[in-house]
Amino acid sequence: MRSQIRPTAVRRCEAISNAACVLGAAIAAAGTDRPRGAEAALELAVRILTEHGYEPRRVNDTIVMANCPFHALAVSHTELVCSLNHAMLSGFVAAAAPGLLDARLEPGENRCCVTLSAVPRTPAEV
Repeated sequence: MRSQIRPTAVRRCEAISNAACVLGAAIAAAGTDRPRGAEAALELAVRILTEHGYEPRRVNDTIVMANCPFHALAVSHTELVCSLNHAMLSGFVAAAAPGLLDARLEPGENRCCVTLSAVPRTPAEV
């Protein structure tokens, strides 16, 4: 019986994570801007995430969210909420700025667990 439950639970978790990723891509698709470089991608992300309840702050080539829009739920379901938030923001950066930004799960004190960072350029790209 236990072996039957686990695959079903895993499939449900994957489906929920995929849905969060699709939501992030839909948020990105609502915008018409398509940045050509990391700086423009960071600016776009700050603007759009602000419109969706985040309080993004630039720290060099990284965006740190000063808040978590899902804080009330994250208090009691931290791992689930942070995982879904990461999936959603990963979908957002993949759609809004492919190859320019990376969503990272980096929990910190008194802030969102996800950061967005500019993808380092290779020497050939410089």
